[in-house]
Amino acid sequence: MDMQNTTNDITLSCRVRLARNILGLPFVSKLPKEKASENVNKVYNALKNFSLGGQAGGSQECNNFLLYRMSDMDLLDTKVLQEKRLISEDLALNKASGAAIIDESEQVSIMVNEEDHLRLQSFESGLDLYKAYHRLSKIDAYLGKVIGYSVSPRLGHLTSCVTNVGTGMRAGALLFLPGLGMSRTIEKTISLASNFQISIRGFFGEGSENDGYFYQISNQRTLGLTEKEILDSVTSVIAHLVQAEQSARHGIYSANQVVLKDKVLRAYGIVTNAYCLSSKELMEYLALVKLGHSLDILRLDDVKKLDKLIEECQPAQITAIGDGLYDPIERDVYRARLVAKSIKRVG
Repeated sequence: MDMQNTTNDITLSCRVRLARNILGLPFVSKLPKEKASENVNKVYNALKNFSLGGQAGGSQECNNFLLYRMSDMDLLDTKVLQEKRLISEDLALNKASGAAIIDESEQVSIMVNEEDHLRLQSFESGLDLYKAYHRLSKIDAYLGKVIGYSVSPRLGHLTSCVTNVGTGMRAGALLFLPGLGMSRTIEKTISLASNFQISIRGFFGEGSENDGYFYQISNQRTLGLTEKEILDSVTSVIAHLVQAEQSARHGIYSANQVVLKDKVLRAYGIVTNAYCLSSKELMEYLALVKLGHSLDILRLDDVKKLDKLIEECQPAQITAIGDGLYDPIERDVYRARLVAKSIKRVG
């Protein structure tokens, strides 16, 4: 078993999110529809003169940003964006005035008229919260200058939910923690790793289950801390979790080698031979295959394909790439074929 292989597959991606409200306007829950629609146009038009390279431009296109109005999108389109974690369910439900402005690389998503006027998000693969924040801070500073934010000299950014007052920042990562999950020590490990509040959520965030031992970890406290302190603290907690996960995997493998090998190889047999495969089964079995690869129980030609499959094989995306597979059984059959074709064992 090569424990070095476990270091690169624990932190799958990270995200920094900033909650912002426009100066002089009531919060979204009290905002008239026409004013909310003006917010969308105001933000989108402002971004026409902005690029992540810092250069102002005069093109009629929004540089690399695309505008998605919830009123113009059908259920499938919004579900795809939700599965990619680019928008929230609350935004998808706001058909009256909700919108998302997303760059073509899907590294930046700005939700307009969600819980706050603006929810700015920046995504990065692996663990590089500082890079994600640096990208987002450029957009944040620009919009703050052009549009103007509601800020208190004493409290910081004012938000519709008191838990976001201050920096308005949520920094976190999507982690694959089968060792801590199987040993049921994840919450204890987090509490020992940090003195400040950390939330644990499932794959799709608040209210979702942690299918396949995928967890979203992020800060809860935003008031009384600087952005750097939040980034440092969350990064430190995640680094501790990575070490704890490596240790937990080693312990599980040593204590239950035969049982674990059997589970992994059975899971591999199912995902490569199943005729039907539900999204829940996909998460469960691919998690075991991914764990097996990290522990050298089996070797895959490209383990990153597993992470891509987990996202691309969610129901809405299967429906989209399968050219309108709305029947759940047909989706499960298509998913099984896609997964079997994508996973190749080399040892």
